[in-house]
Amino acid sequence: MRHRFVTMRALIVSGALVWLAQVSAAAPDSYTELVRKAQERSEAQDWRAAAPLWQQVVEINPTVAMFWYALGTAWSNAGEYRKAIPALEKSRELGAGSITFFPSYDIARAYGRLGEKKPTLEWLETALDDGFRSRETIRNEEAFTFLRGDAEFKKLANAVDRTEMSPAQGWRSDLSFLETEYARLHYSPYRKISQPDFEREIGALADAAGKVSDNEMRVRLMKLMARAGDGHTGAYPEMMPTWKTTLPLQFELYREGLYIISADPSHADLVGAQVLRFGKHSTEQVIEALQPAMSKDNEQAVWRSARYLRFPQMLNGLGLVPSADKVSLTIKDANGEERSVTVEAVPNDPQFSRIFGHPSWVTAYDKTPGPLPLYLKDRRTFYWFEPLPDGKTLYCQFNNVSDGQQETLQAFADRLAEHIEKNGIETLIIDMRWNNGGNSKLLPALMASVIRTRVNRQGNLFVIVGRYTYSAAMNAATFFERFTNSIFVGEPTPSSPNFIGESNMITLPYSQTRVSISDLYWESSWPTDRRTWIAPFLYTPPTFEAYKNKRDLALEAILTYGEGN
Repeated sequence: MRHRFVTMRALIVSGALVWLAQVSAAAPDSYTELVRKAQERSEAQDWRAAAPLWQQVVEINPTVAMFWYALGTAWSNAGEYRKAIPALEKSRELGAGSITFFPSYDIARAYGRLGEKKPTLEWLETALDDGFRSRETIRNEEAFTFLRGDAEFKKLANAVDRTEMSPAQGWRSDLSFLETEYARLHYSPYRKISQPDFEREIGALADAAGKVSDNEMRVRLMKLMARAGDGHTGAYPEMMPTWKTTLPLQFELYREGLYIISADPSHADLVGAQVLRFGKHSTEQVIEALQPAMSKDNEQAVWRSARYLRFPQMLNGLGLVPSADKVSLTIKDANGEERSVTVEAVPNDPQFSRIFGHPSWVTAYDKTPGPLPLYLKDRRTFYWFEPLPDGKTLYCQFNNVSDGQQETLQAFADRLAEHIEKNGIETLIIDMRWNNGGNSKLLPALMASVIRTRVNRQGNLFVIVGRYTYSAAMNAATFFERFTNSIFVGEPTPSSPNFIGESNMITLPYSQTRVSISDLYWESSWPTDRRTWIAPFLYTPPTFEAYKNKRDLALEAILTYGEGN
């Protein structure tokens, strides 16, 4: 019940109330007040009061899909399932929120509550055809309890008893399920790999089940998913249920080479060292071997290879190292001396971030005097700003497209715009180097605030992007490029302006491996925009020397921009 309410509320707030705000000036006061009262009763979960109000709303204006969905949800939550069904059907017909699987699934639930088998199964099948994401949700839904023993329901819910399966049988069952879900869910499943090739690779992987190690099986699964050709569709090392240990090191790849930029204090002597070899293989060979297993939108993702190197299971599955518990490294330390070390894997630490590292680890810049540069100062806070010493330049770090615990993104955007106007700010720098995504629905408020400020002029607004500017942050970058007068700084983005991207996770039932199948296309730029990435006007790729010496090459380029012109 709670899950449905949250979904409904999100749809109403993001859709109906936005629409209402746009037309309220022209609509009769009684109508706008009626919608507000209906919304208030829904938010209070007073469903029996909300439903008649929404009924009046749709009688006055039957054109808004969100209103019909609100009506159907209210009747359903009030236990009036027969009344809910036609309203939900109407919302689906009108395309409620552009996610028709919500209404169709809710219709199936309503029929399930009524105990009517045939329409329940029919609407469950419709929901799956509409793109309903989770068969696990179907299996666990209370409204379908009466169907648990039904063969058709078991097929729809993928309710297969795997307890007596051998590992080979279990993996083959998982792969069969994956093949079905990939074809059903992916936005364009055979865009980069043909259907015959995908099915052939699934078959080859099924044949290997029981004949190769678990690590090799999982790496081959990663390679299969990477063939989809988008960064959001894949299997990732952090999601492997059997990979519970990692090296207590943080690697980063620069044009100078691969470096250990931070480590657990027990390995402090390795921090700042360049990694030359993993076992018998050069770093270049290892990076190249990783690429087929890395899901990516473009080749900029090669700079994110360091994410995978902490997993000895990954390297073992690729056949690069003999052990899944430790790795032998050849390093060149800060004195230029080469030596070999063996680093053992330790249990995963939940405080470690693949982007930010660990808050208590030793870092390569610890011995460098002076304060941290702004770009390294506070990367875990979602968003913040700070004026530079000249008083006329404002640095804003935007690290996550989400609402913070203390402040929503909209409130922050309003506060940012107010500060710019009240303090006569002439230059705004928005740093998104560490922003790995979030909720794109929150971006319009930020964009509106920046667009209306005095800094939205050529040479006064800068956006820094890099290898971690991804997913919803990629949409933010595209919006800044398209709707503002910003100048881009940093590295090319790891996605294109228009891209397939949504982290839609499913669990393979036997192996418990979580994979993502992206089912959404973001056309945030012009439809004919075929660029590989957004390229910066001021190209400032990061270097290890700059990182170690607490220099920010991107900020330096911005502060000297225009000098001499």
